[in-house]
Amino acid sequence: MNGYGVQGDGIITTSPGGGAGNQTIPTPDRSFNALFRSAGLIVADGFTAEMAIPFKSLRYPGVDPKIPQRWGFQVVRSIKGKDNEVDVWSPVSRSVSGFMTQMGVLEGMTDISTRRNLELLPTFTGIRFGSLNTKAGEFSNDWSREAGIDFKYGITSNLTFNLTLNPDFSQIESDRAQIDVNQRFPLLYPELRPFFLEGREIFTLSSPVNWINTRTIVDPRYGAKLTGKVGSLAIGLLVANDESPGKRVASSDPASGEAAQVFIARARYDLYAESYVGGLVTDREFLGSHSRAAGVDGQFRIGRTARFNYMAFETMNRKLDGTETSGRAWGVFLQRNGRNLRLSSFTGSNDPDAATDVGFLRRANTRNFWHTGSYRWWPEKWVINWGPRGRYERLYNHDWILEDEKIESGLDFVFARNITAGLGVERSLERYRNVDFRKWRYNASANVATSRRISVGGSLHWGDQISFTSNPFLGSGATGSLDVTLRPIPRLQSQLSLDTSRLEDVRTGKVEVFDIKLFRALTTYQFTERLLIRNILDVNTFTDTLGVNLLGTYRVNSGTVFFVGYDDHYQQQAPFDQVGSGLVLGRELQRINRAIFTKLQVLFRLQ
Repeated sequence: MNGYGVQGDGIITTSPGGGAGNQTIPTPDRSFNALFRSAGLIVADGFTAEMAIPFKSLRYPGVDPKIPQRWGFQVVRSIKGKDNEVDVWSPVSRSVSGFMTQMGVLEGMTDISTRRNLELLPTFTGIRFGSLNTKAGEFSNDWSREAGIDFKYGITSNLTFNLTLNPDFSQIESDRAQIDVNQRFPLLYPELRPFFLEGREIFTLSSPVNWINTRTIVDPRYGAKLTGKVGSLAIGLLVANDESPGKRVASSDPASGEAAQVFIARARYDLYAESYVGGLVTDREFLGSHSRAAGVDGQFRIGRTARFNYMAFETMNRKLDGTETSGRAWGVFLQRNGRNLRLSSFTGSNDPDAATDVGFLRRANTRNFWHTGSYRWWPEKWVINWGPRGRYERLYNHDWILEDEKIESGLDFVFARNITAGLGVERSLERYRNVDFRKWRYNASANVATSRRISVGGSLHWGDQISFTSNPFLGSGATGSLDVTLRPIPRLQSQLSLDTSRLEDVRTGKVEVFDIKLFRALTTYQFTERLLIRNILDVNTFTDTLGVNLLGTYRVNSGTVFFVGYDDHYQQQAPFDQVGSGLVLGRELQRINRAIFTKLQVLFRLQ
């Protein structure tokens, strides 16, 4: 980052979900991390930018060096302060669905190195961890020293083997807090750990069910992964030994000290542009239990604006007590994305006994049907584009009892100077504990990024809300989010976020059931291109907790890094402090745990 802009590095794939709204350029995966050099310079008539990427940092077909390579290529420049203008080297049309198919072409490259690449990444970590023993009223401290190593070998220029032994993820930032109060279904947290992020585009499926959720591998003792392509066939294999199940039980439990074995195999064959067929097998074994899933998926591009996706899976599970269950999950999806008209339709089913311990299936026992549509007019004046959107959804259980019905409509606007806004209304039926609740919900959202120094965005949803308790009732609720990004000077950036949720019982007046606010501030100061400091501050008014996460990083390159971290958590105590003859309102903070760590990782790249 410098005073003139920010370089963004990421991976764009043909998997669905890459873009949103009316974006022409899909959102890249920012977890991409490789060795390369880049620089920029302001000159009299504009600017120049250069990037030098070693071929060893890229994946490409391994062919005879004398045979010319032919690569897709695109250069994108996004100007946030100029109506969010996006300039591209090779023309891209909103009337054509897909970004990859509209890239330019680099031709004539020969004599490209196909030498195999070997990388070693040893890590050394020292941690001092302290926690409060509430029974004894004492704060205990423990020291821990860890060493691990990552091994990467380029079997070919497009096929890589990764091995990690005793991996350490101390430098990973804390998850952004999610409101977990009055939630009917479990929440999904994103993966942040580097070993599982690399090559994850191969493991991405066209499915409403997340069949590969590597967050279920909590504490790996070791892991191995093979990713890449052989011709038109993409391959992904992952095995891991997870120690967490044996650490969560008492020492007298037979499972104490035991580990779970995880196996994931993915294959995908590319047929033509943005079209493929694939298969997946997952398995988790722990003592005598297992959780397995196997299935197929695919995507087919239809003409210039449409695509069709399908997936079908079978799950097989056996619990520790010997109980066995099995279930199916399937779905088909059709989408048309044009410059003006966008349509999509989905039909799918999850059996009552469909389940996976390797993935994330939010809800079983469903037969789901939904349809969406939107239209955009493009005045391209002070209103860039605007138009209506709608959605209709029906969800039954496998006894064909209607569980959910939703009709939603709204209007979206994109204005000049990077301003967007939207309004919506929803009429729905939701069945909970054999009671049908009919709800009216409303929503509004806006985002303003007219200045380089500050951008603000937020959303608000309000209306009828169910209390998901043993005695449910229909109350009045609201959820909202606010995100502010501050860049007062080029080297300093702070991302502030506020998430809220409130529920009132209106049966006998407006009685507050809960009022939750989650505040998070992520601030980064870049001293030099190698040295930065980052602080994360988290406040939860529902649990009365405060968290501070401070990290200093000195980065020689993408692999050789030195970290110093400090993590502190507090719990608010009695609401009043006795001062003199009166009570003074205050909230005493008590430390509940604290950690200090240092970590060194050194990248050795061998020829």
